[in-house]
Amino acid sequence: MYRSPRFLPALAAVALAAAVGACGSDDSNESATLPTAACDAYSTIGAAMFGDPSGVPDAAVTLASDAPEELREAAVTYGNTFTAAFDGDEAAMESPEFAAAAEQLGAAAYETCDSVEQLEVSGIDFGFEGLPEEVDAGRVAIRFTNDTAAGEQHELVLMQKADGVTETAAELLELPEEELMSKVVPVAVVFADEQGGQSASLVDLQPGSYVAICMIPTGGEGPPHAMNGMIADLEVV
Repeated sequence: MYRSPRFLPALAAVALAAAVGACGSDDSNESATLPTAACDAYSTIGAAMFGDPSGVPDAAVTLASDAPEELREAAVTYGNTFTAAFDGDEAAMESPEFAAAAEQLGAAAYETCDSVEQLEVSGIDFGFEGLPEEVDAGRVAIRFTNDTAAGEQHELVLMQKADGVTETAAELLELPEEELMSKVVPVAVVFADEQGGQSASLVDLQPGSYVAICMIPTGGEGPPHAMNGMIADLEVV
C-alpha cells in the first residue's frame, strides 16, 4: 500500500500521511493499556502496509474488541478505516476522525505494548536524532516526532537489506532506483507532516542489516531529504 514519494509518487499522499500515526501529539490516552491481542492486531495492520493485507479485517475486529473502553471508539475507527483503504478507498484516511484515532492508538501502543526496545526518534532538517546504530531483534516500538525548523514533512522508512547486500545506506542511495529497490525490503514507516507531529509503529524485526531513510522531497519539490543526510544504517542483532 505505502510507497515513498521517490519510488511511486502516484500513490495518494494521504496514505503516507495517515499510515501509522497522527499529525499532532496528544497525551490524553497514554495511560490506557492495550492488551496483548490488541497490540498484535495493531502491529499486523501496520505490517500490511508493505505485505499481505488479507489479515487486516480480522486484525481490525480484534483491535476493536480487545481495546479498553476509553480507546474502543478510536480502535473501531482505526480498523474500519484501514479495512476500507486496503479495499481501495484510500480517501478514507483523510478524515480528522481517523487522524485522532491513529494519534490515540499510537500513543497507547508505544507506551503500553510489550517490546524489546522503545525508540524515540526525531526527524530534523536533515537527519534522525535518537536512532541507535543497533537494536535487539524482536518487537520494537518506534515513536517518531517531526522536529523540523523549516516546515518540512518527515518520515522514517525502515528497509531491511537483502541477503548478501554489503553496501552502506549512503552507498545504496547512489544506485539507480530499480537497483536500490532490488536490494532492500521495506518493513515499517512512521511519518509526521508538521512540526511537533508524532506517529508510532510496532514492528517485528528479524536480525539483519537495515536502512532508515526519508525520501520526502525537500520543500515538496526538491531532492529527497536523504540526499541532504536523512539516511542511516541500523543493525538488528
